[in-house]
Amino acid sequence: MRGDGGNRGGDGLDQAVRQAEKAVGAASAGTEEHVLLLVGLAIALMQRAEATARFDDYRAAHDRLEEARSRTSGPRDPVRPVIDGALADVRRFLGDGDGACAAAVEGLRAQVWQVLAHHAQAGLRHAVRDIGADAVHAARICLGHSDSRRAVTALDLGRGAALFAATATGSLEQLLGSSGDLDLLARWRTAVAAGPGNLPAGLRREVLAAASAVDDGASVLDPPGVGEIGDALQAVGADALVYLLPGDGSIIGYAVVVSAAGRAGYIGLPNLSVAAFPVIERYFAAAARRVPSGDDTAADEFAGSLEPLCRWAWDAALRPLVQQYLPGLPPPDRERPRRVVLVPMGDLSRVPWAAARDEKGTYAVESLAITQVASARMLCRTASLAPVPLSRTGLVVADPDLGALSAEPQLRHARAEGYAIQRVFYRGARFLGRRPSGPSPSGAGTATEVLEWLDSDDPAEGTVAHLACHAVVDAVGPKPTAHVVLAAGSSLHAEDLVGRTTAGPGRDIGLVVLSACRSGGSVLGHDEAYSLASALLARGVRAVLCTQWPVSDVVAPPLMFMVHHYLHHDQLPVWEALRLAQLWALDRARSLPDAMPAPLQVQAASAVLARPTAWASVVHWGR
Repeated sequence: MRGDGGNRGGDGLDQAVRQAEKAVGAASAGTEEHVLLLVGLAIALMQRAEATARFDDYRAAHDRLEEARSRTSGPRDPVRPVIDGALADVRRFLGDGDGACAAAVEGLRAQVWQVLAHHAQAGLRHAVRDIGADAVHAARICLGHSDSRRAVTALDLGRGAALFAATATGSLEQLLGSSGDLDLLARWRTAVAAGPGNLPAGLRREVLAAASAVDDGASVLDPPGVGEIGDALQAVGADALVYLLPGDGSIIGYAVVVSAAGRAGYIGLPNLSVAAFPVIERYFAAAARRVPSGDDTAADEFAGSLEPLCRWAWDAALRPLVQQYLPGLPPPDRERPRRVVLVPMGDLSRVPWAAARDEKGTYAVESLAITQVASARMLCRTASLAPVPLSRTGLVVADPDLGALSAEPQLRHARAEGYAIQRVFYRGARFLGRRPSGPSPSGAGTATEVLEWLDSDDPAEGTVAHLACHAVVDAVGPKPTAHVVLAAGSSLHAEDLVGRTTAGPGRDIGLVVLSACRSGGSVLGHDEAYSLASALLARGVRAVLCTQWPVSDVVAPPLMFMVHHYLHHDQLPVWEALRLAQLWALDRARSLPDAMPAPLQVQAASAVLARPTAWASVVHWGR
């Protein structure tokens, strides 16, 4: 019976190939129909080769795909992603590893073009999800042939497509100016001024085509190469950029690494699989249910889930990185810890990597500084901007009054946090929201007031903002959103940030602290990395601190105070100030600065601060 079934299956495949060959022969050569039929024939041949082990069918499929490719209108032809993707697979079967890697990346590049050029901004939410999955597939093809450079290109092509589409207005305008098409440039500027978050797909497609013609499309669609990434790492004082690619079933995970010297490599990570380890799902479930409270004890469900997760994170990913890869790099050019810039893929973006813990109980933060970015493209863009000195002026927002209809609780300790930070470090800053004694006379803390501060060209407004308030991230609802909840029912959304122009000359912003629950969460799925933090970086903010889970309103104030203490007292960069504040929290004999107000000193004396639930949520993004 099995043999009969196999014969019938083989007969069916033979018939499908014959019909496809007949259709190709009947079509007019060079037409769109002919190209599509060639692709259909190639796929039928590949299916028969897989089922019957007819190796010649792979060669025939390859020839049909090459013919179809030669008859397309070019890299931006709508069928090119399908052709190149199939070519990558068939070349793998034929043993042409280099050709397979090249085709996989070319197909992904063509797919990115189709998505960015043909989808309105609102439609990108769904279209970019497929890019992320296809980017991982292309990267795995490259890693299977030890092609780390192309794997980096593939992974970065799949990261942040919607964010790039919403923020590429500046680079596109420059290329349009070089193209000489003044009419198109004028229409583009008019559309951007009306609201760049809703640019017509037809106009964006026209602009992308013109810009690509000027610069071969490289600056528009292509991510940076490993040399450019290395330069960016040197500019921000980091040793390596690391993509953490999770495993899937029997497929292992990887760390794909670019060093500051501009060299690419990879490490196989067999245990870097979310689905294979129940401790991870337990942590995700507990994090989703977690609400901040003043009694963050070891018996808390979330705290109990975090301990085994931290052990897994070390063993699965950071141990080989710290013990095998980093020691082989040149020593830092100054006395500092090793520093890596992580791009965690998928659910790995939800792991608190600084709290990864070895068998001796030592946390990663004790020997390693960790920064996160949405993509290598974002790192290079941020690194290309000049550092911004932190001023003694700026903006502080604390527990704004959300109105009588809000279900969110009041954040009384956030008032003390914001007021202490403003009075000790930023006496010239504008304080919005509520002080410990009552409403601030300077403003209620509405979204309009915060945006006015962000958009102002007045250098007197300062270069630092600290927002101690509520945040909401919903990636699964009918309308995904990431926003900060502000006064009088107003909200500051990620789209509000990327849809606006960056600050003008003399008004660059050095740091925004989002001391708000889950403010680092992605709104379009974890591979897309479209969040409040990445939106702020996209508009030119140099560094952002945000959180991965709700932090107790009691323990957050002293930790955040110490971040600003190290920024100003020790004149440290933001990433280093955060690391020292986290080490301070870990030290149960921690010293308290004289300038720390008495209410915060009482909180700072708590043993709870030493637990990762208190300090590991805060993540540094940017330079």
